[in-house]
Amino acid sequence: MSVLALEAVASGYGATPVLRGVDFNIEAGSVVALLGRNGMGKTTCMSTIAGVVPVTSGKISFNGADITSESAIQRSRRGIGLVPETRQVFASCTVREHLTMAARNGPRGEGRWTLDRLFETFRVLGDRSAALGTQLSGGEQQMLAIARALSSNPDLLLLDEPSEGLAPSVVLEIAEVLRELVRSNEHGAIVLVEQNVELALSVATRVLVMSTGQIVFDGSRDEFVEARDVQEKYIGVG
Repeated sequence: MSVLALEAVASGYGATPVLRGVDFNIEAGSVVALLGRNGMGKTTCMSTIAGVVPVTSGKISFNGADITSESAIQRSRRGIGLVPETRQVFASCTVREHLTMAARNGPRGEGRWTLDRLFETFRVLGDRSAALGTQLSGGEQQMLAIARALSSNPDLLLLDEPSEGLAPSVVLEIAEVLRELVRSNEHGAIVLVEQNVELALSVATRVLVMSTGQIVFDGSRDEFVEARDVQEKYIGVG
């Protein structure tokens, strides 16, 4: 079953277009890496799916429903969770307050990601449950941002650059958290934007490559690994 479908989606900021007719489907249970150089539209794509950036043309469907004109709040209630690139941790709220404030059962009424499960998965957050947002390290803030999105029990989890700006040792911790999310991904889907290609390929089964606001490659992880020309032209690695 298709969790998410984009059909000729265009969006941007004011008079500046960014996405230029994006098409792709994401099936339930899949983990998709959205790759590309900086400035190619990946974050805008995630924000457009989440409803932060409005669609100027085209259609977005989620679990079979047309959500093109719905707000970010409506999409969140339907089961779309976004971990933004900037983390957006609240300075005056504790770790526990972040997670209880965002918590709700999923769109089908289930609550897989309880506070206890979140603290079990993100042990550092359990240890620092009374700490304020400003008292957390960059890695701890990133884990909090992921846990906060999970606390709403989403069907679709959008992760925008979860390893950006983190020390290598912390990236390894984030990678293990992502693998745990993949292992526990019972019926939802995950979309991961990540500059660390090795990290992305360690968890994803499918790869989309974006260039100048369009999808220029859509295939399995193995197909992407074999497509050296795509890697060199659109990613800068080979």
